[in-house]
Amino acid sequence: MAKIACVVSTMLGLILAGDLIWPLILNVSDLLIVTAFGLGAVIVFRIGSKMLSESRSIGKVLGIFVVILSLVLTAKFIFGFILSFVSFMIMGVQLLGVWLLIWIGMHWYRQGAFCFPWR
Repeated sequence: MAKIACVVSTMLGLILAGDLIWPLILNVSDLLIVTAFGLGAVIVFRIGSKMLSESRSIGKVLGIFVVILSLVLTAKFIFGFILSFVSFMIMGVQLLGVWLLIWIGMHWYRQGAFCFPWR
């Protein structure tokens, strides 16, 4: 009976692991996009601050708009980073659950009885 439960547990773990591949790819790509927003915010802020310090009247007005744009990009970066971090934490909990299913299932297969590995 334990060997049947092992096969079911291991197969369920592998199916759930296969279902987590696409969200993992999306999380990594989201992190790269958020990093691009952060880099863009730094570059735009640098351009805006140079325009403010080195330009005349119309350049200063444009510099103010560019600095405001950099602050918007910075806010998008911060909120995106927090969302990506939370998403990675949820993904980590899901991966831990999948790993436990497979680990316990393989332990049941080796022991031939229903006992947990940490006992």
